[in-house]
Parts: sequence; C-alpha cells; structure tokens
Amino acid sequence: MRFADTIVYQYRRWRYRSKPTPKIQVFARRSIPAWAVRVLAGMASSACVVLAALHSPMPIGLVIALASGLGIWMLVRPGYEAAMTSIFMAGLLLFGSAHPHVDPLIGWIIAAAYLSLRFAMVSCLLTWTSTVELRAIFTWRDAVVAGLTALIGCTALLPGSGWWAVVLGSLGLLVVSLVILPKRK
Repeated sequence: MRFADTIVYQYRRWRYRSKPTPKIQVFARRSIPAWAVRVLAGMASSACVVLAALHSPMPIGLVIALASGLGIWMLVRPGYEAAMTSIFMAGLLLFGSAHPHVDPLIGWIIAAAYLSLRFAMVSCLLTWTSTVELRAIFTWRDAVVAGLTALIGCTALLPGSGWWAVVLGSLGLLVVSLVILPKRK
C-alpha cells in the first residue's frame, strides 16, 4: 500500500466517523394515519365513477367492478394516474348519460373527483405506516371549494330546478374558486 493511499484512507475514516445523532423533537397537530388517506382516496375515486354511472345505460355489475378496481388501484398505487383514470372513466360514463342537458349529479361528481385527486396527490407521498397532519391534506380553501360544489349538487337535485341551476351554480363556483384559491406567480 502506498503512503498516499494510507493518508486518504485515514482522512476518510476520520471524516466519516460515527457521530452521535442529535435529538430531534417534532410537534404535530391533529394527524391521521396514511392508510386512512389511501382509503379515503379509493372511496372518493370509486364514488366518482359510481355517481357518474347512475344515469348511464351501463350494467350495474360492470360499474361496481370498475369502481372496485379503481378503488383498489388507488389503495395499492395512489397517485395522479389512478385519480385521473377514475375522472376520465366518470367523464366517459357521463358522455353516455341518459340526460339531454346536464346531469343533476354533476356537482357531486365534481366534488368526488376533486377529493379523489387531492387525497391521491397526498397519499402518493406517504408510506403505509406514516402519519400526516390534517392541514397538509385538506385546507380551508379545499373545504370551501368541495362544499360549494356539493351545494351545487344539492340545488340541482331540488324539484323544479333544471340544467340552469347547475350552470349558474358552476359559474358561482368558478368565481369563488378564482377569488379563494391561491394564484401562482
């Protein structure tokens, strides 16, 4: 062994010697386990597909199989792809809907799609055993947007309201979303 190799070896051994790890204390607010976030994401994506299929001519057994498959996919491999696939399937089912104008369940479908995408994007960053703060998953802005979308779904289901209620509610939701959601600079 050469002398230079010995000095390099000694220097590396000194540089990477074991050091005591610092004590770190982390305070977290209300949190839930990551598996619960995955379950919520799977339920939201399945609900999106089932709600879209309620007025379609597709057989109910096929709808339940499709929704179950998407929910299991969201449980096993959550992420953008699974959420967007369930939203795409809901769009295809709405395309074949029996309603001539706008499906009155569109507010509920959009709320389920929004929650599915939100939960999927958070749960893809987590392991099964980790925990996450509620504030990281769902902020007050998300609650306002999802709540208003569900409210549009409720008003569209009232007797006497037609497609115009969905259109006016959607325009109102657009205005609220533009005002309340953060802007990128």
